[in-house]
Parts: sequence; structure tokens; C-alpha cells
Amino acid sequence: MDIKKISSRLNPNIKHAKELLDFSKVRNIHREFIIEGCRLCCEALNNKIKIKQCFFTTEALEKHKDLIQNLIKSADESFELDNQVLKKISDIKSPQGVACICKMLDKFDYLNKIKKVDNILILENLQNPTNLGTILRTADALGINEVYLSKDCCDVYSPKVLRGSMGAVFRLPFYIFDDLATDMKKIKSLSVHIYAAVPDSSALHITKIKRREKIAIAIGNEGKGLTQSLLNFCDERITIPMTADGESLNAAVAAGIIIWEMKRSSIYS
Repeated sequence: MDIKKISSRLNPNIKHAKELLDFSKVRNIHREFIIEGCRLCCEALNNKIKIKQCFFTTEALEKHKDLIQNLIKSADESFELDNQVLKKISDIKSPQGVACICKMLDKFDYLNKIKKVDNILILENLQNPTNLGTILRTADALGINEVYLSKDCCDVYSPKVLRGSMGAVFRLPFYIFDDLATDMKKIKSLSVHIYAAVPDSSALHITKIKRREKIAIAIGNEGKGLTQSLLNFCDERITIPMTADGESLNAAVAAGIIIWEMKRSSIYS
């Protein structure tokens, strides 16, 4: 594999990588995203993500020789950079000296690609990328089968979501729905019992979720919760019991509790 050297931050490949790092619109136009760091690049390799370009520094090659050599073999193109150029396409304080441009996963063909319609997590209009990354990581760790996202959720391929997910984006089956409320009809037609997570003390406590063959739990926007149109499709409303003086939970923390109870009800009931 021919390795090219880049010494200028104005190089067209670097400018393109920087735009992918900064702009969701550019990622969607090119159907590409950028990852950085050994953990994510290794996860991309292990999950057979298409790597279009690999960038690395001389120091990184010396320190992480096996990983970078495998990236070079897998990538369409590879570039050796100096540290200052690498920093141009990084948004973390201490870059590890390796980054890759990858082809987006095909997650837009909806229900005809969905394999396991049970133990589903539905996310509507989540806006905080750190929250979304953490939720995906938790869903992956606790064995959620599928995650469905409304198209107005924050970008799954943003650097913060990718880092927060710790590679779960590559492992976890997720699908982005153009019109989530409408597609709920299809989900319900498959005999899925849908719970809506709400901050309402009169709703069913999550510890009371009954064991069912097919269940899904819907979690909404950090501030506004679920839209009424989506709530209308849900079979029951559930809530996390809290003390009278307790503040509302962070969305990622709440999702973690809900996912655990969801899995506990299906496994241990």
C-alpha cells in the first residue's frame, strides 16, 4: 500500500476531514464520517466498517504499529502526517495520532432490514450528543436488540456520540426513521408492546413492567419528553419513582435505569 505524506494543514484531504469532523451536513452529503483514537479505529476494523482513508503520525506508528498496519491494509488510502497537521482533524486535547474516514453504515432502509423486533429502545429528538453516545453504549452493554431513532435526534456520527458510545455505534443495530410516529404503526402491527417513559408519578413504576414476548420503550427529548403523536401509539406509560424533592434525572442516567429494568423484566420475571 502506497503511503502518502502530508505536511500542510491546507491539503485538500485534511480540509475534507476537518469538514467531516465539524459539520453534520458534510457527513450526510458524502455519506462519510471521521473517527479518531486507537479504541474507535480498532472497533471499526473489528466490525468491518469500510475505511476510506487512514491518517497517522510517525510517533503513533511506532507506538501502535500493529493497529496502524492493519488500518493501512484495510484503507483505500493512507497518509502519514506530522503532529500539527493531525491536530487539525482532531477535537480532543491529546490526540493519539491516528484517525480514519469511514463510510456511513446503511441505516435508512427501515423495517424491511430489522431482524429482531423485541427488546427495542426508541429515541425521539434527543439533542445532547454525549447523552446519545452514553445511551447507545448502555444499550449495547445490556443487550438491547434494536435502537430506533427519529431523524431529528442529534447526529449519530458526530465525534461526541462516537466517543461516548465507545464503539457501540458499530456493534448495535440501530435505524433512523424519517417519520417515527408513522412507522410506529408498523412496529405495533408486529405485536410489540410499547412503553412510554414519562416524568409522571401517576404512571406505572418501571419495576412493575410485566414480562412480555415483545417490548419496546420510548424515551423522548431531554427537556420536552415524547411528542403527543408518539405517545398516542404507546400502550402504557412508565416512570422512575423518585423522592418528592428529587430533581429530574439526566437523560442518559434515566435511560440506563429504564434499559436495566426492561431487560430484568424479560430475563428474570
